[in-house]
Amino acid sequence: TSFQLARACPLLLFPGCAVDDVINFHVATGGRKTALEGSVDPKILPDTQLGFWVHKFLKSLAEDDRVGLRNHGSSETFYLRDVLAALLVAGSDVQPFFDPLQEMHDCPLELAANRLFKPGLSFDHVLTMVSIYQSRDDDDAMQGLCWLLQGLGHEYSKVRPPRFTRGTWVECNLGGDHWHVGVVADLWCDRFPYEVKLTCGRRVHAPFDDDKIIKKGTQRPLRFKKGDRVLCLMDDGWKRGVIVSFWEHGFPYWVRIEDESSESNFAGVPFDLDDVVQGDIRCTRRRQLE
Repeated sequence: TSFQLARACPLLLFPGCAVDDVINFHVATGGRKTALEGSVDPKILPDTQLGFWVHKFLKSLAEDDRVGLRNHGSSETFYLRDVLAALLVAGSDVQPFFDPLQEMHDCPLELAANRLFKPGLSFDHVLTMVSIYQSRDDDDAMQGLCWLLQGLGHEYSKVRPPRFTRGTWVECNLGGDHWHVGVVADLWCDRFPYEVKLTCGRRVHAPFDDDKIIKKGTQRPLRFKKGDRVLCLMDDGWKRGVIVSFWEHGFPYWVRIEDESSESNFAGVPFDLDDVVQGDIRCTRRRQLE
């Protein structure tokens, strides 16, 4: 195994060096095409250095699953994961994973991929469907696949940001013609581009950034003004605070929290819903009486 890996990428032949040290050294010295780009094997999709290592990683995951490894992977799987992590951090091009394909061949997850693939889908799209339909809580192989999808998606968002930002009101298709209203709560959470908090209180994930699954809803104006006193749900319970600004760091409200020690801390409110921010009725009534 070590010989195969070394032969596939001579950059890893240096003794005593960590994977990321070797890759970053070659990128820094002008070896970007060798380290991050470059054609490797036309039978592998995508035909890039990153594509080759993804292929090896998926093959190792499939082998771990075949022999029944649970709650831990083989040493080769962990090694390949380190290689992929270093390549992503160094700046490998992830765009080919999101380009539409007309065919898919030589995929380590062959049976599942071939069954789910349709012309026009991307490699990432197919692997995401595999992770959804075959995911099992005790399946370490699927956890490895989810880790890969999360990393690819995070890097892809730097090149092509998701259409919606945190706090955007959207409508999500939960099957058939059942559309539900919610607000984007997080981006690229658990391998999916969007986590959405529905008005009914449920949290759902949109696996693909597509109007058939998630579309922009009617935007609602923020309920509170600058200077309004509010109650904010923090890790240790509800805290009183004052709205000081809007849309800082992606949060609809930036609040100065007032605790018992009279010190002021600042926190962002992730979305404008009653279950995380409410008007401080007691303080409002006191101001009205004054």
